[in-house]
Amino acid sequence: YVSLSSLCQAPSEASSRHEYAPKLAQVPQNPESLHKDGEASASLQAFLQENGSEFDKAWVLYVAAGCPSKLKSALCAYMSKSPKKKDQRRAWTLFNEIAPKDRTDLDFKNIIKSQILSLPENRPQHLEEICQEAISTPFAQEIISLGLMHMMANRQWSKIISLWKKLLATRANERPPLDFFLDRFDRFHFPDYSLSRHLLAFTAHLISAGTVSAAANDFLRRLIERFISSDDMVISTPIPTLLELLHKCRPLSLPTTRHYFNLIQVFLQSEQRPELVKCILVYRYFRSRFPDERMHLTTIRAITQRVVKFKMTDSMLYFLDEEAHFDENKRPSMLSYNEAMSAFSRIGDVRTVQHLFDRFLADHGHPKFHGSVTPLLAVHARLGDVRETRRQFERIPTEFGLPVNTICWNILLLAYTTAKDLSGALSLFSEMRENKVPFNSYTFGTLMAIFAQRGDVEAIRQLLKEAQKSRVQITRPMIETAVQAYCKNGQLAHAEE
Repeated sequence: YVSLSSLCQAPSEASSRHEYAPKLAQVPQNPESLHKDGEASASLQAFLQENGSEFDKAWVLYVAAGCPSKLKSALCAYMSKSPKKKDQRRAWTLFNEIAPKDRTDLDFKNIIKSQILSLPENRPQHLEEICQEAISTPFAQEIISLGLMHMMANRQWSKIISLWKKLLATRANERPPLDFFLDRFDRFHFPDYSLSRHLLAFTAHLISAGTVSAAANDFLRRLIERFISSDDMVISTPIPTLLELLHKCRPLSLPTTRHYFNLIQVFLQSEQRPELVKCILVYRYFRSRFPDERMHLTTIRAITQRVVKFKMTDSMLYFLDEEAHFDENKRPSMLSYNEAMSAFSRIGDVRTVQHLFDRFLADHGHPKFHGSVTPLLAVHARLGDVRETRRQFERIPTEFGLPVNTICWNILLLAYTTAKDLSGALSLFSEMRENKVPFNSYTFGTLMAIFAQRGDVEAIRQLLKEAQKSRVQITRPMIETAVQAYCKNGQLAHAEE
């Protein structure tokens, strides 16, 4: 028995006594000795409940009490709070002395915590053994997933592979499903894009090893599956890192085509331009990786629509060609053509619009809807090329057999106003009236714009009255032309009114 007054003795002496504790326990003890041990155990138990940090004192009390089995778990929990190597060795000894059938999930968590406290000076040494001990327990999933998470964070590749090999060798009815052990591999436990960096390092390790075991390949495959199925982790990963990961996994036949399809869909779900850029890069890498693999047309068309939305004209022709490649008739749809022509028309790219329109005619014949021909009109009208706009305008009824609607007339009117040809615009406006073309707010707004540039307030007033008489809705752009005209004439009070 060690009295409370002698607890400051060197730990080595206590450790020496602990080494022979099992032998001493075999010696018959008299009632007085048992009573003293009981008091020592009670003192140790009370001391541990204080939840302090006097680890040497706790160990001396433990030895003094005769190394009571019932307090091994509590003392292991206490020692697990210490970052000192000596106390970590003591915690490991205590954990191993707890009978396997008596270990609780807290025992496993405490010893894992003790191992992690060795960081950053030393990597944890016994995580693999702890996880193997937990395989047959009711809390295998929780403990092993925790251990795997820490081994991945510390890049202990050989230990991970050894543990995974053990799990694969364990009967399925004697352990949880393998994917359950990866439930901590998420953005919460691996913030930012740390998991993708670990995956890169793990892949590099496997390739440098030369041969990849079945266990290593299975673990990597499941982890990539989990990574790609997590939208948050994929989106938070910088595209250079993601592409590097895809490239480095190629020698291991990973990722699969299904993984690429999932990645593309993840990026397509976002409404942000940066994610669309990632989607395009992954798509193009996939096509170079699997040139003979078929891509769904719905995916290509969805990408095309996003490309049009964000005015990414550099990629439009590529995806039109992709659609033609996978379409059974080897041609893009009329809708895809219309969207692409409209996009190039808005930026005034006459050559590309004309090229696409010629392709359209070759693939689909004469336009069946005005939406297929208006981009060709508009691209010339926006540049103020009245002659070419008029030529294309006249092709609509004569060559394509379509009636000329209000939209077509308005685009031709735009060509005159853009060219600042007032007489031509007024002449066309009269021609529209003679042909009984239904006017709309765009018709009046376009014509009013040319008068606003001249500061002709009276002409704008007359047009507003005529618009009201024709029951055309007065829109904000129409009002803005009137304000512009007043401002140009210095009539600010009227403009404000």
